[in-house]
Amino acid sequence: MSRFFFAALAVVVFAFGIAFPRPAAAASLPACTLDNLWAVEQIQTDFPGGFSIDYYLCMPNGWLLVGTFLCTDGNCSSD
Repeated sequence: MSRFFFAALAVVVFAFGIAFPRPAAAASLPACTLDNLWAVEQIQTDFPGGFSIDYYLCMPNGWLLVGTFLCTDGNCSSD
């Protein structure tokens, strides 16, 4: 059951990440320029019982969330 939940959550996060760039997280990323266009950056967020790593792609219109790796209480999933 928990694998299904995490897989469904990852799919939803990925779908919203493609549809809507996240400007709040992009503030901690370097500016998208021609020098780093199509580069991938990651942001790790630690929280009690686990962590998540968000992967962002520098596109011509800004940073886009393209994947997430999530670990909570030893259960990990990625998208």
